[in-house]
Amino acid sequence: MSFIKSEKNKLAEVINNSADVSRLKKLKLVIALSIPAIVAQVSAIIMQYIDASMVGSLGANPAASIGLVSTSTWIFFGLCSAASVGFSVQVAHLIGASKPDSARNVFRQSLVATLIFSIILAAIGVAISGPLPHWLGGEEPIVDNATIYFRVTLLAMPVFQLSYLAAGMLRCSGNMVFPGMAGVLMCVHDVVFNFFLIFPTREIHIFSLVITVP
Repeated sequence: MSFIKSEKNKLAEVINNSADVSRLKKLKLVIALSIPAIVAQVSAIIMQYIDASMVGSLGANPAASIGLVSTSTWIFFGLCSAASVGFSVQVAHLIGASKPDSARNVFRQSLVATLIFSIILAAIGVAISGPLPHWLGGEEPIVDNATIYFRVTLLAMPVFQLSYLAAGMLRCSGNMVFPGMAGVLMCVHDVVFNFFLIFPTREIHIFSLVITVP
C-alpha cells in the first residue's frame, strides 16, 4: 500500500506543481505508471489462454460454442470500454487542470450514463442471443450452448461496464497500481472458479487419497 501511495503522490506532485518537470522525471513517472498497466494486460491475455485451454479440455463442441460468439462479445465489450474511456479522458483533463470538483461531477455523471448504456447493451444482447448463433452459421450441436454462453455474458454487462469505468478512473487519477493488482487477482480467481464451475463433479486421486470435487 505504501508503494501505491508513493506513486499517487508522485503524480499529484507533478499535477500540482506549476514549474516545468524535467524530461528524466517525466520518463521515470511514465515507466512507474506503465508497468502495472502492462502487468494487468499480460495477466488478461494469460487468462484468455487459460479459459481456452480449460474449456477446450471439455471437448470440441463447448470450445466451438464459445468461439462462435466470441467476436460478438468482443464488440459489446469494446462498446463498454469506449464509453468508459470517453469519460476517463474528460476526468483526466480536469484533474490535469487542477479542477477536482469538476472531475468528481463528471465521474458521478459517468456512473449513471454508463450504467444505463450497459443495461441497454445487455437487453440488446439477450434479445439477439437466440438467433445470433444461427446468423453466424452455427450448427445444431453447438447452437444451444452458444446461446446460453452469450446470454449469460451479456447479462453481466453492467458489471463489466462498472469495472471498466472504475479502473479507468483510477488510472486517469494516477493510481495505476491498484487496477493492475485487481487484474492479476481476477486472473487467479478465474482459474479457481473455472476449476469448480466448468467441470462436472469428479474424483481426483492424490496418492491414496480420493477427493470429490463438486
